[in-house]
Amino acid sequence: MADPGRGDDHLHPLCGAPRQRDAHYFKYYVGTQPLTLPSFLPKSIAGTQQWGWESLVSMYNTSTQFASLVGVMLIPFAARMAGRKTAFVILFVIAICCTASFYLLKPDQLLLMFTMNCIGSITGGPLIALMMSMYADTADYGEYVKHRRPQASFSRPRSSRRSRLAVAPGWPWRS
Repeated sequence: MADPGRGDDHLHPLCGAPRQRDAHYFKYYVGTQPLTLPSFLPKSIAGTQQWGWESLVSMYNTSTQFASLVGVMLIPFAARMAGRKTAFVILFVIAICCTASFYLLKPDQLLLMFTMNCIGSITGGPLIALMMSMYADTADYGEYVKHRRPQASFSRPRSSRRSRLAVAPGWPWRS
């Protein structure tokens, strides 16, 4: 793990549990930041205030979940417009670019962080659902051609994901 004082740990890491990753990023890189919120919000949070990293992580994770939900609700439109495979690739590339953009952001660019997070979550949220629908299409086609349903196409990805989750916590890059 990078030393928080060296300044090289600001890359939004792609490994680890998302909540831990976000908390580490905000605690050691972003820190406490002044933030101005609109006056139509409750008086306890409106105006310019200092926000601690805990509050920023909470707002960040809440916006992530909301944006992912919006992204999942937009799946039918994206799939109809471009097709599932093309939509998957386009959404995946956008999500990767949004995540990679955190390498370039400075600690005081909170609005840009939240914007990139929301765009990345809207485009990254539907990826699993699109992928599983493509697995289902593959199974349906296999059943149509061979008159036998290949259920392994559903169990292999799930098994692979579970294996990765079991191995990742003990991996050498994590301390």
